[in-house]
Amino acid sequence: MKKRMNKKVALSLVYYYNPISCNGGLLSTFEALRQLQLRGVNVEAYIFVNYDPLPNYVPRAISQAAIAAEINHKILPYSKTEMGDQSQQHISKMVIDKIPDSRVDHIITIDNDFVSLFAAAILDIPGSHFFNALITIKNYVCNPFYMKLLKKRKIFTSSKFLQKCSKELLDLDAEIWYPNHGLSNVRITGSNKKGDVVGYYSYGKHKGDEIVNYITGRMPQVKFVIMGGDYSNRSGPLPDNVEYMGEVKDVRKFYKKVKIVIVPSIVEEAFSRIIIEAAINGIPAIGNKIGGIPEAMGQSGMLIEIDHDKKISPQYVGEQYIQAIEKLLNNADAYTKYREMALRRAKEYELEENGMAHYFTRNIS
Repeated sequence: MKKRMNKKVALSLVYYYNPISCNGGLLSTFEALRQLQLRGVNVEAYIFVNYDPLPNYVPRAISQAAIAAEINHKILPYSKTEMGDQSQQHISKMVIDKIPDSRVDHIITIDNDFVSLFAAAILDIPGSHFFNALITIKNYVCNPFYMKLLKKRKIFTSSKFLQKCSKELLDLDAEIWYPNHGLSNVRITGSNKKGDVVGYYSYGKHKGDEIVNYITGRMPQVKFVIMGGDYSNRSGPLPDNVEYMGEVKDVRKFYKKVKIVIVPSIVEEAFSRIIIEAAINGIPAIGNKIGGIPEAMGQSGMLIEIDHDKKISPQYVGEQYIQAIEKLLNNADAYTKYREMALRRAKEYELEENGMAHYFTRNIS
């Protein structure tokens, strides 16, 4: 029998809609698949979506994200109501039946998708598991059955921070695959001259909404631009110095406006996407020293010390941000230095990510 040269990699994901959660992990996985595809790997994604109850736009949004990454994909809807009390067993069977094991050489599973992890084990197809968030690592701590399944797979994390958590919490050795983030799609062109505008991405209070509200109130002379679909203060009247863009499909519109980005997240993020996106445009960042934020930033911005073991005071942290913002806006030499370091950080990051994609491709080819 002639050996098939172009191996097939399949992402299997049973998607559970969470209205307070963003889809950064799924987007990062699509982008990783895109990098494999560009290197000649045959890639496909199988996304099993629960539509009961599920807003109709969610499957469409997932499909649009896959299309944007140019990934071959299948959206396979299912209803828990139709499947009855044994829904998880039926969903597992659905996954096993739909993924053609005779054509798939490597299955990628992600985060806390236990169903796909189980199905991959039943199909006896080798593969990798990607962790994109600390909370999904913690979900395996008291789950010995799925821990056994994880130990049979190659583990990847999206940051050194998560790599450390994987070892400490699960005793699993992981390799790092920095998400590509579609960086070519966020690079702006044209003049680098910007007004003194501070940018912030919000996806709920955990991103630091209360800290930002304090800062904007204390700095009425500074213009702020906020993007993101879940800014907690959007329903009330906004200060005159705040522009709220909401969801932004083309984030270049945001980066064209801002001179600095702030990342006052109060949770241990795996890796801050906005810092790298800003860096590729030479935009310095100010962020909390927590989780994977320092790793994403490198030397491209300023870190704010917080005590994340205690309740974070928006006033205390906000005052530190005000000092940092004023330093960058009022000191041209300091801003130029951080801008240059941001551009260097972006180049370093792209080299690291591309190296990981080549490594993965070699090991499945």
